[in-house]
Amino acid sequence: MSHVEIHFNLHDIVVGGATIEEPVVSIVWNDTGRETLHGVYGNEEMITNISIDQKIENSLALVTFEFEFTQPLDTSTLMVKIWDEERNPSKNFFYEAIRVVDNTSMIDDEISSSVPIWVKNNAGWWATGEIDDHAFIQGIQYLIQQGILEIPAIDQTFETTAGSQGIPKWVKNNAGWWADSLISERDFLQGIQYLIKNGIIQV
Repeated sequence: MSHVEIHFNLHDIVVGGATIEEPVVSIVWNDTGRETLHGVYGNEEMITNISIDQKIENSLALVTFEFEFTQPLDTSTLMVKIWDEERNPSKNFFYEAIRVVDNTSMIDDEISSSVPIWVKNNAGWWATGEIDDHAFIQGIQYLIQQGILEIPAIDQTFETTAGSQGIPKWVKNNAGWWADSLISERDFLQGIQYLIKNGIIQV
């Protein structure tokens, strides 16, 4: 991995007839092969104390960003854009991912951090195909029944079904990464909560 961008608070603008995503503020990191550089673009005063670390773990390139917000930020979608060494681009969107109140980063208040270890094991087994969607969704049902994962304004009938769109592959990727401790529990639960809120998973 040679280039990573994190974009906060996206909105669409039209430039030359094309619609592009315009962020309020962005952090950009670049590995030139000789040195690593980073910068803040857009509303530069919103972010400070940036620290970025890169390492290779289990054949994956991991880039860790640490930073502080200096101003509040409304609930914001994040876009992460990466380039590999051949400059092949990839984008990932994390919807309603972060909110900043009184200079404190807050990821969806509805998510707890008390998920039982067996749910994490299930996520790993599901990611590798050792258990099916039905068994995985039963774990999600348990989180909701126990109040660990709260989904407001949803009729919780607890029918184990998948929406007509099916469960996207990126959710399985997240499950495997969470099981291997490559992403946080909150990151994994945020994605599951988004899928349920939008009817992709129905419980």
